[in-house]
Amino acid sequence: MSKLANESAAERMAGVNSLVALADDWGSDSDLQSHEYHQITCVYALLTYLKTKPTMKNASSMTDDEAIIRDSIQKAFSDHLQVDKAATSWDEIPLSFSGSYFYNFNLSDVSFKETALFDNCTFYGNETSFNHTKFLQDGIFTGSTFYNNVDFTGSL
Repeated sequence: MSKLANESAAERMAGVNSLVALADDWGSDSDLQSHEYHQITCVYALLTYLKTKPTMKNASSMTDDEAIIRDSIQKAFSDHLQVDKAATSWDEIPLSFSGSYFYNFNLSDVSFKETALFDNCTFYGNETSFNHTKFLQDGIFTGSTFYNNVDFTGSL
């Protein structure tokens, strides 16, 4: 997890890839309760990274390295919240994205069983998409800032 705090973008990306792989490994073994704990720890470390203030080029744009790292984390969440398609799903893990910084976030076709917390988030990039996202409880976006287009087409 210390790799996520490294100044080198390559080291941070290696940390992201390692945490996603570990979360998948531990999530695929449902026999051991301790594995579930470790999976949650990995997922929460990724969430924590999204909540750190990004390195910016200017007032509304992240550096290229930062955008690539965040995109990788965001894609991991998108992939693991598509329950029908994910080999290892993270949909049973309580997630709070509150206070996160996103770049071109795409959460299309995912489902949130519990309240989806996106309050006080900042969405950078060209487009944020929640197309066909199912919020089975509430989707809370209070105090969030969208710097460009946001699309909720077909969302419930």
